Amino acid sequence: MHNANAMSKSHPSGNDTTDNLAAAVEQLVERVESLEQTVDEQAEQIEEQAQQIEELEQTVEQTSNNASGAHARINSVEDELETVEEGDNPHSRTPETGLEQLARLPDELLEDESANVRRSVSLAETWRDHASKAPVGFVLSSGELARVLRETTDCRGHSQTASRVIDRLDQLGGDAVSVVERRGERRVAFDADLVGRLEELSESSTAANHEVVTEATV
Repeated sequence: MHNANAMSKSHPSGNDTTDNLAAAVEQLVERVESLEQTVDEQAEQIEEQAQQIEELEQTVEQTSNNASGAHARINSVEDELETVEEGDNPHSRTPETGLEQLARLPDELLEDESANVRRSVSLAETWRDHASKAPVGFVLSSGELARVLRETTDCRGHSQTASRVIDRLDQLGGDAVSVVERRGERRVAFDADLVGRLEELSESSTAANHEVVTEATV
């Protein structure tokens, strides 16, 4: 009798087991419901975030398009300004010869060059006034060049000085200046385009200097 009683006390009854299983199932059901609710909430958050990302992408695309359009308009305006500046101001153009580079320099910087270089630039800027028109351009003989140097510069126009100035013109003028010898006398020819560009540089420099003097006088 004693053993039978002990065994009955150590094993739960059928009702207790059923209750325990029912409680465990209920807990699992609650757990599953909680997890499902969490999943639903996360799904909603993911959907909201996806919508926000899509809206941001559209905003970025629109901003990029606006920026591209603005950039294109800026480039267009810059091109127009550059065209206007080049058309109105010869100094904004890229010089094609050394003579043009030197003609663009302010007087104080040109003073750093040698005397014959300065004489060459001064003569080149008024070349049309002294040269004769020919098929090759505007031509000046060495004798005429020496005379112009005497009349328009600080030198006496010696033949050696005139020869050095011709050499400088030949070097600085590039393909736009040619030197030939006719009947024992050297002749210097400037092509018409170079003469025109140098005249524009000279006129623009004169106009700029006039404006500076006028402003200082007022």
